Amino acid sequence: MNRKIGILGGTGPEGSGLAYRWARAGEEIVIGSRDAQRAAETAAQLLARIGDSAKIEGADNATTASQCEVVVVTVPFSGCATLLKQLKSVWKPGTVVIDGATGGYGWRICHEGARRVAGIGSGAD
Repeated sequence: MNRKIGILGGTGPEGSGLAYRWARAGEEIVIGSRDAQRAAETAAQLLARIGDSAKIEGADNATTASQCEVVVVTVPFSGCATLLKQLKSVWKPGTVVIDGATGGYGWRICHEGARRVAGIGSGAD
């Protein structure tokens, strides 16, 4: 499947761990951060661990959200609402947002009026 997975908060332990595993599995990854340089450094460190065949890059959070088909939110709960409100205008139609930080609150910010589909083990269950 040809898709990009973005990870908002991808420089932290949870986000970089997911980026590492998915990049090793062959997924194309964009690590998002408030600081694009920090994201690029994290991507370079992961690339060095995985090897040159990995498809992984760093960008600021807005760029990450705007160019990826799947976006995982791994920022701390305390900053999640502010970040998602800032990004509300950049999401591509059809973007899948995986909210790992807020039990669904972030989803409501990104997709007001959209249908909520809860998965097994989600915060909405």
